[in-house]
Amino acid sequence: MRCKPGSLVVIALDCSSFCLMSRGTTGRSVLRPWGNLMHEFVCSGNVLSSRVALLIFLCQYLKLRWILEQPDGSFLPDMPHYQQLWRTFEVWQGYFWMGLFNGPSPKRHRVWSNCKGIIDAISERAGFMSREQMGQLRVRLANHYEDKNGVKRHTGKPKDLQKSQPLGSDYTGHLVLGYWTKFLPSPAGSCLPRAYTREFGEFLAKYFVEIMKAGPITTYSH
Repeated sequence: MRCKPGSLVVIALDCSSFCLMSRGTTGRSVLRPWGNLMHEFVCSGNVLSSRVALLIFLCQYLKLRWILEQPDGSFLPDMPHYQQLWRTFEVWQGYFWMGLFNGPSPKRHRVWSNCKGIIDAISERAGFMSREQMGQLRVRLANHYEDKNGVKRHTGKPKDLQKSQPLGSDYTGHLVLGYWTKFLPSPAGSCLPRAYTREFGEFLAKYFVEIMKAGPITTYSH
């Protein structure tokens, strides 16, 4: 709440109950975004997503820039609170490939922001990844196979998916007044992709220094 107008808030919500890979358990879909409420982790995800939506509303009214990240295929943007956000404010969407930020696998991500410049910069930096580039990364986050009926299926690798989080617990980064000021090591035993987290964070920080020169952001409501 002490951020200067125009500052950047980076939000990377835990995707475990929203990602496409877990829909068989969570029961989430476009028509049923709240999912199977019999599962505690689904209910926890719903509560956390609602709080993050409120945070984004607050960022808007405080004239702060914000960026929200999720893996491609996440059901988070289908949640009612986020549908309301998209209807209320002018928000841009983009994509980037984790592998182009030194990630262990290609893995496509989606980003939303009230700052078009941030989305454009991320898309320009890592919005396209060729098959040749993908082939150089050997880590795969899912097992692909055909069942007995010849239907192509895939199952996620939980440990590898957890390691692939761009802003996970391996480093806690703080963007304060335009600078990625520090990286705090996680508890012993964590093995998230450090280089990817650092590279993505430094990219945002360098860009943020430039956009701060433009001053406070002008927020728009539909």
